[in-house]
Amino acid sequence: MAFIAECLISLLFNVVLYSIGRVIIPVLSLGHARAENVREVFYDRTFVYSRRDGKVSFSEPATSLIGLAFLILLAILYHYMSK
Repeated sequence: MAFIAECLISLLFNVVLYSIGRVIIPVLSLGHARAENVREVFYDRTFVYSRRDGKVSFSEPATSLIGLAFLILLAILYHYMSK
């Protein structure tokens, strides 16, 4: 059971939240920031963000956390709007 839960949490964090973060980052920054490309994820760098090509580039964990923060914000807004 723990193995299944671990796989589902990993899938949620690495796929769903990362995808949401990849969409949210350029929209909120008006194109001044971006998430790492899929190829760059496997370079095994340990940074939250860096500057590349004149833009701020967020790492995969930071992108996933931004996606998580966005989902939490949506849940809070939904909770207060549904009252």
